[in-house]
Amino acid sequence: MRERKPAPSDAYQWRFAEISVDPALLADTELPGLGQFLAMNTESEEFRDLKEQLLTEVMRLVRTRLTPNQGRVVALTLAGRTQAEIAQQLGCHQTSVHKCLKGNIDYRYPNGPRRHGGAIKRLQVLCAKDKKVCKILEEMKKLRDEEDTNE
Repeated sequence: MRERKPAPSDAYQWRFAEISVDPALLADTELPGLGQFLAMNTESEEFRDLKEQLLTEVMRLVRTRLTPNQGRVVALTLAGRTQAEIAQQLGCHQTSVHKCLKGNIDYRYPNGPRRHGGAIKRLQVLCAKDKKVCKILEEMKKLRDEEDTNE
C-alpha cells in the first residue's frame, strides 16, 4: 500500500467513522418500520434473481461508463466498504472518496449551493437511460406490486 503524504488539514480535520449495522439491530429502534423493512427476508426467488441481474447491469455501467477512479470507489462501496476504508486502501483522504461519490459543492450561487459531478449522480443518470436496467426495474416493480396485492 502506498503511503499518503500528510495534508495540511490533517491537523484540524475531523474524522468520522462509518459503520455497517445489522438490520436485526435496527428492528429494536424507535424508528417505525425502518428496522422491520430492512430485516425483511420475504423476497421471492424471482425477485432475488432480478436483484442479481440489476447488480450485474449496474456493475457493467460502472466498468464501462465511469472513470477508472470512480469505478474503483463505487465498486468498493457496493462491496460494503466504508469511505474511510476505501480511502485507506487507495491511499487518499476520506473527503476525496466522498467528493468522488457525491461531487463538489459550489456555494457561489445566490439561490443556495449547487452540487456538481459525482459518481452516484452520474450512475443514476446512466441507469435511467439504460434500457436493460429500466426493464429489470419495471419487472421488480411489477413483482413487488403483485406481492403487495396478495397480502
